[in-house]
This record gives sequence, structure tokens and C-alpha cells, in this order.
Amino acid sequence: MGKNPDPSWEELELIFKGFSENQDEQTIREEIQESMSVPKSKRFICQRKLHFDVARKVLQVAITREIDPVIIEQRKHHFAQLADITKNLLENGVDTIKIACHDLIESEYQIAQKDGALSEIDKEGISNELERNLYNLCLDQGSWDFENLFLPHFSEEYTGLKGKYWEQVLEENPYEIAASLRILARRATFGGICPICKDW
Repeated sequence: MGKNPDPSWEELELIFKGFSENQDEQTIREEIQESMSVPKSKRFICQRKLHFDVARKVLQVAITREIDPVIIEQRKHHFAQLADITKNLLENGVDTIKIACHDLIESEYQIAQKDGALSEIDKEGISNELERNLYNLCLDQGSWDFENLFLPHFSEEYTGLKGKYWEQVLEENPYEIAASLRILARRATFGGICPICKDW
């Protein structure tokens, strides 16, 4: 017996539409035979029914997660936690650091003081400010949230962190970290997953 060729997009659409309308397999098979040039066996239709049932179950779970008020509230609280960590890392003017705009400034970067005046800051200075903010954050909240919640999400936003330690990237590319943190602070949503949100 010859093997049925792989179904086309049009065939799958017609078959799945029939299943979604609770048509029985024989009815769907007869409709397919009328619409398509290649005959389809009963086994072929049964296989598609299995695929349809599996896909429907997966989609139902995904949709339930999206509309479940408990999960929505958990996600909202989780993003608020991440946003708070981001805000703390941007303290002490880190959120104002920018590339120097003219040649008269010796340093590559500038940072705004509390009075709004701009002062020069170099790569090491940015790294030190970020390190100080992280120290204060961990002193206040502990390090678990930063290491287990924040870093898995941040590594999706700043890919330069993947496969490296935070301390290493902080020394190599502190301005890029600060710039990514500013984007996250404005957007207030986070990609990636962590041990807390992996099942949502």
C-alpha cells in the first residue's frame, strides 16, 4: 500500500476546521475526498485527529495561563520586582550616563550630578557606580533576587552577559549594561524566564 503524501496547508485547514466543529472522522474524510485530488485513508484522518487533540490541549493550557487572574497578578508582581531591582541599579546618576558629545571632554562619558550639572566619568567610574548600587541593593534585599530572578531576565535583554559572569561584563562593558538597564526601566517588561516564572 502506498504511503500518503504529507498533507498540504489547505488540507490541514479543512481537516482541523472539521474537528473544531465536532464533525466525525468519516464526514471529514468524505469532505476531503470531494475537495482534494489525492485520496486519504482512514488511518490518515485518525493521525490528524490525534495531532489536533494534542495541539488543542496545549493551546488550551496556554490560553488559560494568559487569562487566569491569579497568573496575571503573579506576573504583574514579578515584573514589579524586576523593575524595582532595575531602578536600584540605576541610582546615583547611573540612569543619566551618556556618551560625551564634544572633543573638549577628556573622558568618554558624562554623568549628571544631583544639581543637574554634568561631570566626566570614565569606564571604570561607571563600573564602580554600578557595583556600589548592586552592593546597596544586596545589603537591603539580599542577593537571591538579583542572582536568580533578575540575571536570567537581563541576560535575554543584554546578550553580552550570556556565558559570562556579571563581574566580568561589568568590568568590560559597564556603559552597555547601564544603557540596557535604562531601556528596561522605561519599558517595564522583561523577556526571558527565571525559576519563578518558568511555569507561567
